[in-house]
Amino acid sequence: MGVLIPILALSIPIIAIISGTYAKTHKDVGPVQNKKILKLEEKINSLEKDNLQMEEAIRQLEDKQNFLTRLIEDKN
Repeated sequence: MGVLIPILALSIPIIAIISGTYAKTHKDVGPVQNKKILKLEEKINSLEKDNLQMEEAIRQLEDKQNFLTRLIEDKN
């Protein structure tokens, strides 16, 4: 799980760049295609936000685990 998050974190901006570039180079596409691109960009933004929240939750869990590990080590 820990490896999946960095991979996801790296892939989201890449997809955003590709969709943004596509939207800029294909301005003459129809409104349906533009709507799909906008939905994709919204989804990417949502995924980036979710990814940041997961990273923060993982950091908090790691901090708690480190704290508990130190407590156990100090007891011994």
